[in-house]
Amino acid sequence: MPNKGLESVRADLATRLPRLIEAAAESYEDLASAAPVGEPREQAQHHAACKAALAHLDMLTKLAKWAEAENAALPPPGSGAGDLIASARSALADMGS
Repeated sequence: MPNKGLESVRADLATRLPRLIEAAAESYEDLASAAPVGEPREQAQHHAACKAALAHLDMLTKLAKWAEAENAALPPPGSGAGDLIASARSALADMGS
């Protein structure tokens, strides 16, 4: 019964994701409200970080919709989660340099 395991994961995510979405939204708000430093490169890095944070929120929201849907199929491979993680890592790496 492979679906029983998937149903358990969906139920667990359905309870966890609302808190995670709220935390990500608060984090994005803090990031977006912070004034970027005046240097153009630092402004571009700030905008990239904001864009990655919004993409993260979008992915969490899509995952929450999937977790709450009845008879939902798994998100298709290549649906953007890997790209989102790579983009977020890149934005964070740029901010650190």
